[in-house]
Amino acid sequence: MRLEDLLVNQTIIIQLVWGDQTIEFQSDVIEKDEGIVHVTAYIHNGSELQLNITEGAGVICNVFADNSATGQRVSWRNVELTTVDKNGTAMYCIKTRGFNHFANPDDRRQNERTLIYVKGRVADKYNNDTASVTVRDVSGVGVAFYAPENYSPSSQQVIVTFTDDIDGKIFEVKVECSISRMNAESGQTLVGCQLVGENRDYQLYRFIKHLREKSGYKASAGDSKNTKAETDVEAEVEAEVVETPEVDESAQGVEGVTEDTSEETADSEELE
Repeated sequence: MRLEDLLVNQTIIIQLVWGDQTIEFQSDVIEKDEGIVHVTAYIHNGSELQLNITEGAGVICNVFADNSATGQRVSWRNVELTTVDKNGTAMYCIKTRGFNHFANPDDRRQNERTLIYVKGRVADKYNNDTASVTVRDVSGVGVAFYAPENYSPSSQQVIVTFTDDIDGKIFEVKVECSISRMNAESGQTLVGCQLVGENRDYQLYRFIKHLREKSGYKASAGDSKNTKAETDVEAEVEAEVVETPEVDESAQGVEGVTEDTSEETADSEELE
């Protein structure tokens, strides 16, 4: 199966990989040509997320889709993705590289975790029971948090909320989860949860978190929020804030991500 064999309006998964960290989001095929497809851009807070992932950018872009003929999940690895303007609409142009025209089986992993250690709250989905917690880590499939030692939820379905400051930008994260495990640990209860449904804002937060940490931000186990490390290390992927939602047709492939709403994200490891 070639990239151009995708169907118009077919939903695909776009995966961005930085090292062993990932973020994924859905997109729909708009039009296609030989070795090229144009797909919908990710919309966040009403604005397109401008992505230009070219060779040497330090970020790998992979595409996943269902083979309409067999029903099997397939992938195209290390494709080129740029933001283009077609008749006033921003969209992503995806191209295969070299001999990577044919799809391979989908062998994704979403089990990487990102330690964040931020204060938050957990609420029972079906009543008003809440508890103060410290969110320990986030991943592509769930979150883990420290709750009080006597934490005893009335159901497995909970809502986890927390706020994180990344480079002066406040991210308010809210995810619905299902509790999968609870373990006593040093006078606290370590709670592991699996995500319920898709939450693209949460996945975007994870990706931006990773990018900013690579620019000098580190999560500390002893702090409830991030502190900026005094370092001269430059991020291989730069996240630039664009104040206008207009798409710049002259935009060149940048090493990373630019977003009209100045929001950027982070990485992940599997919640055990």
